[in-house]
Amino acid sequence: MATQHSRSAARIMISPAVGLLLIWMIVPLVLTVYFSLLRYNLLMPGTERFVGFLNYKLFFNNPAFFTALINTLLLVGGVLIVTVVGVLVRLNTTPRPIANKYREGKLKRTLKREFKST
Repeated sequence: MATQHSRSAARIMISPAVGLLLIWMIVPLVLTVYFSLLRYNLLMPGTERFVGFLNYKLFFNNPAFFTALINTLLLVGGVLIVTVVGVLVRLNTTPRPIANKYREGKLKRTLKREFKST
């Protein structure tokens, strides 16, 4: 079982990696929001100007947007359904020794023990 000291040491050792990961995610997000508020032409750099939410207004007024949104949601829903059905089929076709681990609660006890120690 981990002691409070070892948990603190682990958190200190992992914090630089977590910090870098946050920077890795936040910088592109901020730049995306920044560029979305500009009229930016890649063929003529340096001519960008701030237009605010005009880009979003044009985007939502475009009828192709809602068609693309519906198609994306259908694709995500289809992938989700296929994934769930695949997992259910896999669990129902698993040989008994492995399937019994789930039915007998061994997995539940293992997870409970792991989360209790943290």
